[in-house]
Amino acid sequence: MNAPFIHPSHLMRSRETNTVKIKEQRTGRGVGMWKRLVACLAVLVIALPAVAAVDKTDKKVAKLEKKIAAKELSIEAKELRIDEAEAEIPLQEAALVQAQLDLLAAQAMPTSNKAEKKAASKATKAANKAIKRAVKRINKLTNRIAKLQNKIAKQELAIDVLETKIEQLRPGGFPDVGSVEVAGLELPGQMTVVAPDVDVVDSDEPVEPDLGQGGGVPVFATVGVPQDSDYFNDEQTVWVYDPALDSLDSVNEILCMLRQTAYREMVNQGSYTAQIDPNLCGDGGSEDSQQGEVEEVQLWTVQSIRSDDDSEHVVGVWVPQDEQGQAHTIHARMEIVSEPDVDNPYGVFQMDFEAVSDVDPQGAPAFWGTLETEDASEGNLGFSFFESGSQDGFDTVRAVRVDVDNQGRGVAQVIDTTVGDFGQGVQTQTVEFDIAFDDGNVLRSTDGQDETCLSRTDYENTVWSYNLYHAEGPNAGERVERNSGFGISTSEGNYGWIGYYGLWVEGDEQLDTGDVVAKNTVDAGDSPEQFTVLQASGKLLRTTRSAASLMDINGDVFEWWGPDVTVQDPPGTGGPDIGFNLDPNQQDLVHYQVSYSQVAGEFQIVATDVDGEWVNPLAPIPLDTAELGWLNLWSPALGGTVVYVHGDDEVTWFQEEVVGGNDAIFAGGDQAVLFGWADVPRVGITEQQAMDGEVFLPTAQVEQAYTLVLNRDDMGLYVMGEGIELPVGLADGETYEGG
Repeated sequence: MNAPFIHPSHLMRSRETNTVKIKEQRTGRGVGMWKRLVACLAVLVIALPAVAAVDKTDKKVAKLEKKIAAKELSIEAKELRIDEAEAEIPLQEAALVQAQLDLLAAQAMPTSNKAEKKAASKATKAANKAIKRAVKRINKLTNRIAKLQNKIAKQELAIDVLETKIEQLRPGGFPDVGSVEVAGLELPGQMTVVAPDVDVVDSDEPVEPDLGQGGGVPVFATVGVPQDSDYFNDEQTVWVYDPALDSLDSVNEILCMLRQTAYREMVNQGSYTAQIDPNLCGDGGSEDSQQGEVEEVQLWTVQSIRSDDDSEHVVGVWVPQDEQGQAHTIHARMEIVSEPDVDNPYGVFQMDFEAVSDVDPQGAPAFWGTLETEDASEGNLGFSFFESGSQDGFDTVRAVRVDVDNQGRGVAQVIDTTVGDFGQGVQTQTVEFDIAFDDGNVLRSTDGQDETCLSRTDYENTVWSYNLYHAEGPNAGERVERNSGFGISTSEGNYGWIGYYGLWVEGDEQLDTGDVVAKNTVDAGDSPEQFTVLQASGKLLRTTRSAASLMDINGDVFEWWGPDVTVQDPPGTGGPDIGFNLDPNQQDLVHYQVSYSQVAGEFQIVATDVDGEWVNPLAPIPLDTAELGWLNLWSPALGGTVVYVHGDDEVTWFQEEVVGGNDAIFAGGDQAVLFGWADVPRVGITEQQAMDGEVFLPTAQVEQAYTLVLNRDDMGLYVMGEGIELPVGLADGETYEGG
């Protein structure tokens, strides 16, 4: 596929229409950024980077030697940290032995009366706490050593590669043209202004969970898990929420989706189409977390080009968009000079983008902007982001600038301006955030006022996504690969996606049983894996009831839709109390996050959904389950309903899985016999019945169950009747919408 290119005359003309606005918003720097943007995009349309004929050997050698020196210093610093950790491990092991002896002594204490029982219980708790603390610290030190050793090995390998490059650059040492494989460079995973903690972001240690008031979570023993396994070496991503950083949300989503294009692996492979799943690149949960919908992927055209291992890596991307009937294509260009590393988490790169109308390509873009890292030559790091756009009658300008010194101290400024009719004529609304931070604290000011001081070391930690690993056995520590779907291409050349919730194909193409599709992967080559489509009339789900103790769910976060929590001031108490508005006429339920605290022995509200954002109370709000009777919770982690009944010491949850053709239910042959009494689907459902919800057969008597058959060949469900099989579902030719 040939990728479209922007015409230079369009770039120059459309940019001129925005010059005045940019100059008003950001005097001086805005104009310079605009000029750099025009020049950068003009390079894209004129020619791709070429290898210069000028001899740059000496300059390249000096640059490589500088990189080697920096990596050697980094290795020395890591070796020092390993020595410190190794010196502390014997101390913690001695503390563990002493705590174990204390536990034995506590268990041997007399318990003949109440006082003795209390003393024995107190000693036992103290010993258990000391054991847990020592085990946790030993695990942390062991993990830290393993990660540091792994990083040292990677840097030593990088030094070997750099030294080889230097030898190749010496007279007579440069390889023949075409014999060198060009490796791609990588953009950072996210642009972060302030991370929660330097050590966490550097990820030499695992991110510890915030136990809050719950506490008591058992320490995971990693004995027997290899230190070089996926469990210890997989990258951890930390995302920090702050209202000042909303302007970077779109940037980080773009960076996440760019990773899905495999631009690093597809260097110099020509233009290609990448299938992108934007749902993988949010900042966490979704309002539709309980709704299963067929997944529609985006199709991006990508070019990834690099002349040699010392050249910049240039990536061009073209993204079709259709929002509110306005079709346009996003044109983006990334020039990557160097990847992020320990010393520079942002790397060195520049990204420029604009949205060009498909109807009027010569008109002004719907939006455009640039993201670039700052010059780190003087020891400072940072980046700047600028975006300007128009939508629904509103003009917006967003600007972010971040500067960090080599001590981890820095400042940031965020400006968000919107011009439009807010109901009282055209107005300009501007919000400005000023941020200053060091390695321990953050000071944020809004519009020059409302200063807020935050800690980088005392924060709440919520897990939005995680990997699964084998805890034991021959695969201990290996990542469990889970795949909910994959991209396909049809015989007609259309792209699609098949996954847990069904099938999606671009355009109007309809796939039928027996059609052959190809699985799209980066390394598929000319012989992609082939699959034959089977379209079933429905999906059979197996629901399995499971139970977990309250201790097992301690600290876990659930979602709950419940009555409005109101603060009341009962007479004579002198203070507020928490109660519930249990008015039976109340129709509107409130969306909460709920957690169980083992220490408090209760479920607690830990956050409330306010306009799509989770807002935490000053202190957790206890839930009176005796008054409520029971809780019907939703677990994003389990993907299902979790039920708690007041007075129980456990919760019940229900796991769903799709029954496929290789399920054990077909162990006896190609048909599985089922029986049903209630909610058995009808056969030959008409459009009107579907609209009216009349889709179930009458409830059967206990001794007169319906007999149904699931056929493996077509995965169809049939109702047996007088020697014939009738398929459940819509009658032939019937369709419906809604109902």
